[in-house]
Amino acid sequence: MERLFVIGDYAYSSYGYDQTNISFYKVIDRKGDWVTFAPVRQNAVESGSGDYGHTIPDTNSEPNLDNKFRRKIHSSKYGESCSYARTYGGIYPYENKPVMYSWGH
Repeated sequence: MERLFVIGDYAYSSYGYDQTNISFYKVIDRKGDWVTFAPVRQNAVESGSGDYGHTIPDTNSEPNLDNKFRRKIHSSKYGESCSYARTYGGIYPYENKPVMYSWGH
């Protein structure tokens, strides 16, 4: 299976109720099945005509090393992901295309 969380790559989490929040992270370390992430800023690249838009990681921003965290990788036939208990969602490899976010009414 291809390793998807590679040092220097970006990842994102998607979570929320009645809205979709997106957070981006940079992979700063990987040891076996453990990955260390650090948050990075994001840039909105498109706003929809309603209550949604698309965002990408700000690759020019420095990772916030004060808020780095480590997670265990879960592998399946669909690829690698990590649990992210703080948001009740997951962390997934960023595929170099804008990610949709939304907000409630």
